[in-house]
Amino acid sequence: MKNNIKCRLCGSGAELIFHFRGRNYYRCGSCCIVLMGEEFFLSEEEEKLRYEQHNNDINDPGYREFTLPVVRAVESDFGKESIGLDFGSGTGPVITAVLREKGYSVETYDKFFDSDKSKLLKKYDYAVCCEVIEHFKHPEREFELLRSLIKPGGKLYCMTEMYDDEILRDWYYMKDPTHTALYCKKTFEFMGCKYGFPETAFKGRLIVMGV
Repeated sequence: MKNNIKCRLCGSGAELIFHFRGRNYYRCGSCCIVLMGEEFFLSEEEEKLRYEQHNNDINDPGYREFTLPVVRAVESDFGKESIGLDFGSGTGPVITAVLREKGYSVETYDKFFDSDKSKLLKKYDYAVCCEVIEHFKHPEREFELLRSLIKPGGKLYCMTEMYDDEILRDWYYMKDPTHTALYCKKTFEFMGCKYGFPETAFKGRLIVMGV
């Protein structure tokens, strides 16, 4: 069992903090991200199968309600002339659907279900990641990519649950084997400096990072 690994976000040392359901988890001493050991990653086939089992019906009222904080934030910050990207849009891109119904222009990209890489060659006014970043196996690469896609003056909207030391070991997020990166407030503050997001606002589960 490894006691330390190299942090996949900042490159510093990450120390083993506990073993859960057969998987090792490490916390970085610098950026405080919690990472699953790479040897416990699901294969891409296993990961895709798990996502296909999610009930992401874009017409489900409960699903729409859940994503409303992101939709309302975009509406507050950008007009219909702006172009957005729903990154990690999954099998049911509900944020895209709701914003398009309101007259917004939004592209979708998903590694498994909408993998047109030409969309990653464009620039966007904003990008949304709803329940996506906790699935990043190599968060340094993914956040570098996301930052490169956003125009000056743009914003990145991340919706995720942040961990608390007191509940981490028993946290429901830990039960999902596709959750390979877990974040806290300090992690986002670190990323703001590292990736050039000078403004970071915390609104419950919604983190808004401004360029």
